[in-house]
Amino acid sequence: GVMLTNLGRNLVTHYVSNSFRTHPYQITHSPTIDGDLSDWAEVGALTLNAVNASRVEGDMPSWVDSSVQVRSVYTRDTLYFGVRVFDDVLIADSTDTDGDDAIEIAMKTHRENILRIYQFRLTAGGRLHLTGEPNASFPFAVKQRVDGFDAELALPAHNFHGAWFDGQSFYTSFGVIDADGGNRDSYYLWQKKQTWPYETGWGALRLTTFEAPPVTPQPQAQPTGRTEKLQQGYQGYEDVRDTRIHSWEEATNYGDSMWIGARSNDLSASLLSFELSDIPGEADVFRATLSLFEWQRSNPQPLALLAYPLRRPWQEMEATWLRASASESWQMAGANGESDRAQLESAQVTLENVHQWHSLDVTGLVREWIEQPDQNYGLVIKGGPGAATEADLMSSNWQETPQYRPELVISYWLAAATPTSTVTPTSTATVTPSPTPIPTSTLTPTRTPTRTRTPAATFSPSPSPTPVTLYLPLLQS
Repeated sequence: GVMLTNLGRNLVTHYVSNSFRTHPYQITHSPTIDGDLSDWAEVGALTLNAVNASRVEGDMPSWVDSSVQVRSVYTRDTLYFGVRVFDDVLIADSTDTDGDDAIEIAMKTHRENILRIYQFRLTAGGRLHLTGEPNASFPFAVKQRVDGFDAELALPAHNFHGAWFDGQSFYTSFGVIDADGGNRDSYYLWQKKQTWPYETGWGALRLTTFEAPPVTPQPQAQPTGRTEKLQQGYQGYEDVRDTRIHSWEEATNYGDSMWIGARSNDLSASLLSFELSDIPGEADVFRATLSLFEWQRSNPQPLALLAYPLRRPWQEMEATWLRASASESWQMAGANGESDRAQLESAQVTLENVHQWHSLDVTGLVREWIEQPDQNYGLVIKGGPGAATEADLMSSNWQETPQYRPELVISYWLAAATPTSTVTPTSTATVTPSPTPIPTSTLTPTRTPTRTRTPAATFSPSPSPTPVTLYLPLLQS
């Protein structure tokens, strides 16, 4: 077993074959399937939210917006789940189960030597959608609360393999749907990227009679979530540098051009960097997305963009295909030497349609640049192999509609002061640019005047139970 520590939150668990395994303790009462979780008070919970989720899709939910506590107990005949969902806007009246707030429970078992995969989706509207064994009967109940809903689910052993027993282990994961707008605003998962079908890396749920030692809770720091949008001229930010370099015009600098871009087969490329000094050094970055707006392409052929971190300084108004600055040449033309850039791309995206945004996941790079700011030389973006085509992307100089300039959106957590109150121990187991009118004319580029930057939006999570080891009790029939 290992102790994982992150932003003052201790997650005690066992890590086995790329999945998290839970351990139970024995109790002597059985829950009633009525949507009331008052008879689950002694059962430890696995807490799932945007902090410990393996994957978050859509908007980043805060604790008050969406978080979940999952509890489980079992007898020889039945495995039970009790789920408490916290949600500030409850959606429970959609025409289908995909449009309501919901919790998904996924399991993989073997029955009669055949792999069986189940997905149980319990909605705030009181419906159960089952994938995997449509003819089976599974008792369930849902009860709405002011701040969310509670759900209970019973899995009779005869629908699986005849009996639940000590030492039994199977793979599982949990998914949470937050549908504030009547559609999926966010979707996040405990392990891996989906609850159907099965994929390697789900957590492991193990049924035992092991009795856990008492746990003394410690005050835990509650993190603060922030999202920063970095774009030339946005809220006074003026620290983007970009230029194009072209093998057909080896000595030409394009530092004042309104375009950057790339041509297939590495015949032209772009240099791009963002100053990150406004991001705190202690930031725990969990998502960073670089978005580029494509204005036009030489022909309809798709174009792969490959992003490589640069390893040396360069000058925006001096760099060319041959030179990093007026005084320094690239080790190899086109910034292709080992001392010029990493030789393995860090992100890539394929351009298919024009007049739209294209995004690259640069989370790992941004983390490295924040930890080692002196190594932040930015990126070189190159065209991959393929049919001859060239794309023009808006640069930081574009003036008519500045919202089309390159943007870097960084979402991160900051540790907060340790609270003084004691909490009950439980367990833990792309920002898309907004559409705006397409520019229709060309203006002479000039730099945007500096504006005073307003503080980034922040959200503070509501108090959450302290994560500890999850224990799944064995109930005596």
